[in-house]
Amino acid sequence: MVSRLKSGKFWLKLLAFGSMALSVTVAGLYIALHQAVFSPERLHQAGASALAGTGRTLRFDKNIGRTWFPRPTVTLNNVTLSGTGHTQNVHLGQMRIGLAWSSLLGNPSIEKWVINGADITLEQNSEGKWNLQELWQNRKKSGISVNRLIVENARLHILTPARQHHLSEINLKFTSNGSQSHSFTINGKADNAHLKNLRWEGSGTALAAPNGWRLPDLRIAAFAEYRGNPVNLTAAGGAQWHDRALSLNKITANLHSPLYQTHISASIPAAEWKNGLFHAGAIDSIINARRYETEWSGAFNINNLQLSPSQIDAGRATLSAGGTTHGKTATLNISSPVSWQAAQGWQLPDLKITTRQDQAQTDGGPRFISTLSGNLSGSPEGNWQLFLSGLFDRQRASLKAAYTRENRTLQAEAGLNKLAFAPYLKELQNESRFSYPRFLTGSDRIQINALLLLDNLQLPNLEVNRIKTRLQADNSNITLSDFSAELYGGTTTGSLHIENKDTLSYHLQQQTKGIQVLPLMRDLLRYNSLAGTGDVSFDFTTKGKNRRELTQNLNGKLNLKLQKGAWIGIDINNILKQAAFDQTESENKSTPFNSFTLNSLIQNGVGSHQNAELVTDRFYILSSGSLDLSKLLMNENMLISTTNGEAAQIPLNISGPVDNPSVTLNYSGLTRGLNTPQEKQKALADTLREQFNLFSQP
Repeated sequence: MVSRLKSGKFWLKLLAFGSMALSVTVAGLYIALHQAVFSPERLHQAGASALAGTGRTLRFDKNIGRTWFPRPTVTLNNVTLSGTGHTQNVHLGQMRIGLAWSSLLGNPSIEKWVINGADITLEQNSEGKWNLQELWQNRKKSGISVNRLIVENARLHILTPARQHHLSEINLKFTSNGSQSHSFTINGKADNAHLKNLRWEGSGTALAAPNGWRLPDLRIAAFAEYRGNPVNLTAAGGAQWHDRALSLNKITANLHSPLYQTHISASIPAAEWKNGLFHAGAIDSIINARRYETEWSGAFNINNLQLSPSQIDAGRATLSAGGTTHGKTATLNISSPVSWQAAQGWQLPDLKITTRQDQAQTDGGPRFISTLSGNLSGSPEGNWQLFLSGLFDRQRASLKAAYTRENRTLQAEAGLNKLAFAPYLKELQNESRFSYPRFLTGSDRIQINALLLLDNLQLPNLEVNRIKTRLQADNSNITLSDFSAELYGGTTTGSLHIENKDTLSYHLQQQTKGIQVLPLMRDLLRYNSLAGTGDVSFDFTTKGKNRRELTQNLNGKLNLKLQKGAWIGIDINNILKQAAFDQTESENKSTPFNSFTLNSLIQNGVGSHQNAELVTDRFYILSSGSLDLSKLLMNENMLISTTNGEAAQIPLNISGPVDNPSVTLNYSGLTRGLNTPQEKQKALADTLREQFNLFSQP
């Protein structure tokens, strides 16, 4: 025996017979692999059994790859689940199915199933039915277990009547942890019109349950870019697929982005999707954000939500929000049941709105204090109607509005009982630049035609009553027409027209009767030197980006006809007494008058007039001159005479700042024709004393 082991012939024979046996074995295995295990007939038979009742058949190329190691594996190329009639094909790409070795001795078991390059389109019709739903609704139990399922580089296109979603580079690993438990990871990319580089991933455990699956620890994350800033979304919770229904429980989600330091958190205690209808008892979310010096926070809640492709119903949706900026704190609360139907549009039948902005008392105190209720409805064409009534700044208010999308026109009627303007005035005064409203000029610009009614407007030194006007606005013009009001103790009518050019231009026309002119001139032209009651009319045009430019570019006409007033800052009696006797009578700088008439032509912010008339009980003044409204500088040349004409006229020049002008006598006018200084001085003194004595007579 030992000699045989040492014999070369023995080893040669053993090698020859071993090689022959191995070749026979390999050939047998190859034949078995081709004919018994992975023959085309058996593969088609297995596919037909799995797809029975779906109307689809399994197709693949003839070049089938087969290997024994590391496990019996078949490779199918260009695998397609072909449809019949109107159904679409399902392209699964390349498929590698590796059987467990135990499958050769007993029940078949797939150790590793790899699908590479699948391209699937999932489409929903207008009735809510999916094109592939027969594949999961008629699922057959094959009895074949799968240990590992791997999907590589797949694409999924989800098409609904409302929108499309395209997922790519999908990778899935599905691993069995036992007879009923499986773990999985999945990731991929998605196309989105607003988010760049959108990637998503998920993981969890899938437990086999009667008629479905249970996912107790589902985790989902998404990463993208928005306006150059990263956006991260994470979600976690439990899910269960059973009886063709998807149930969700204890879902939490968080979104974070450095853009405006945005953070959103949401929770859904329980929800279900079944027969195309999504139902959630409650959805709660919290929003926080910050931009520069402004901070926002809010909560959005939905109760009893039912959602389908053609209908939305919510028992009540509530938005509670607040913001803080530059010492001002604002709050907003909007609440209403919500109803939407694809064919009829949407309804907010019990809309409630409350607002408030708190600011320091030095800035005017609280404002935008509203408690309003009403309804809002919209049509599928994009038209909507709004009605609100209640309180604004603690006063009765109402608003009716209707929007037509076809011509982007808003028709409205707004009414308010009283508005105290002090809380809003300081901010307007601090506004250094006037600009055209953006909502009238952008790509989504609208046109406005509104009737505005305000019973009482309270300004710091003025009350305006019974304001009525029509607002018409578009991307080119803003017009307040048919304006009427009771103000400054009288009435006014007129219009304001604003034209949207490179520099805004304005056209203001007013006719007032029985008004107090001092507050009017102060508010309109910052001129505080004229008081009285009467009629005022003006027709102004101007352009500019701020108040200074508006004043410098002011052109037009101003007509005054006043009674029982005063010229503030000028005391003619004292001027004459000082000239005649070198003494003053009082510190009261004003000249009361019975009537005053002026017709002024304004050019580039400078008003000029000829023969303005001022009449008092004792004297008559005829004046010509100019007033620079931008610099508030005046230059007046006057002729003062007694009302009975018994004394010579006194020529007077008043010039300088309107609040502190200088007064000089026209010396040459009084001494014309006299030669010596003594004659001129005596004539001047006699004239002044004569005039003053006449003015001083009772």
